[in-house]
Amino acid sequence: MVILMIFYSRGELIHGDDRVFQSNSSSVIIAGGHSLYFRNFFRAFLPHKSAHPSKNHKIKNGGAVAFTFCRAQPGTNKPIYLIEETSITEVFLGFDY
Repeated sequence: MVILMIFYSRGELIHGDDRVFQSNSSSVIIAGGHSLYFRNFFRAFLPHKSAHPSKNHKIKNGGAVAFTFCRAQPGTNKPIYLIEETSITEVFLGFDY
C-alpha cells in the first residue's frame, strides 16, 4: 500500500511521497480529498496556458476523475511535476460546470 501525501505551493512540490515514481512499472494511485483541493491541484500542475475546465470548476460531490501525473527531471537535479492535460477523464459525475 502506498499513501500519497502531496503538499505544494505555486506548482512546486514541497513534500510528496516519491515512491510512486520509483517503480519502472505503471502505478495506479487512488486519492480522495476535497474538490477545492483538487481544483487547486489542477491549477498548480497543468500548464499555465491550459484552459481545461478543471482549473475553474470543482469536481462534483462524490465524483471521480482520472489523470496522469508525471515527474520529469530535464537536465537538472530538481524534478518537475505535471498533469498530462489530454489524460484528464471524467469517470463518474465529473466537474461541476
